[in-house]
Amino acid sequence: IFYGEDSLNLVRTNKELKDKKYLIQKSSGTNIHKLNIVGDWIYYVSGETLNRITLDGAEQETIYKSGYLLDLTIKNEWIYFINFADDYNIYKMDINGRNLQRFLKVNASDMAIYDDQMIFCYEKNGKGYVESINLDGTDRKLEFEALCTDLLKVDDFYYYMGEAAKLYRKKIDGKTPPEILIRDEVSSYIIIDENIYYSLQSKDVGYPGTDLYKIGLDGSDSTLLLNTNLVE
Repeated sequence: IFYGEDSLNLVRTNKELKDKKYLIQKSSGTNIHKLNIVGDWIYYVSGETLNRITLDGAEQETIYKSGYLLDLTIKNEWIYFINFADDYNIYKMDINGRNLQRFLKVNASDMAIYDDQMIFCYEKNGKGYVESINLDGTDRKLEFEALCTDLLKVDDFYYYMGEAAKLYRKKIDGKTPPEILIRDEVSSYIIIDENIYYSLQSKDVGYPGTDLYKIGLDGSDSTLLLNTNLVE
């Protein structure tokens, strides 16, 4: 198991959380997040750079240092990300940090990759759109219209946070209108098996959230699992 500790350190342990080893240990500086493992390398974002370090911590290098990377995803020897420095356009580069190129000229708010297809949200002239495109650049098409973030595709539905941070789902058939699953302001959520786990925005800040809840994929059986603060 590899994880960030105190936002600054990169730690490796066995699956029983024993034999702890620090691959990166520091007392200050930029945080470590967005971990991805490809082959013998761990990729991670720290501030405005993308870095990689071997699984044993023996080698490390910076492969990108041109601004903040959002929604970092690695697929088929390519790294895809939203480029904060270039008006939120979607970029890609190879896993060695070479062949940097703009993949899509859109003001993207979110993107995700499933198999060999990307789905992404963007805004144009005040309207929101969700589109899909093959990773070879072909077959770009509109899925539906909505301003959204945190877009996921599970089985026959898209799930996303939309207007007023409510949680929606939309059938992939393109005809059925979206339905609201959570009407309160959601801070963050994940989907595991047949349930959605989520936190709500706190009174002071939207993220991290407050309390941990669980509901079914259709929005039924809402349950408070834990009363707590600072939920990511």
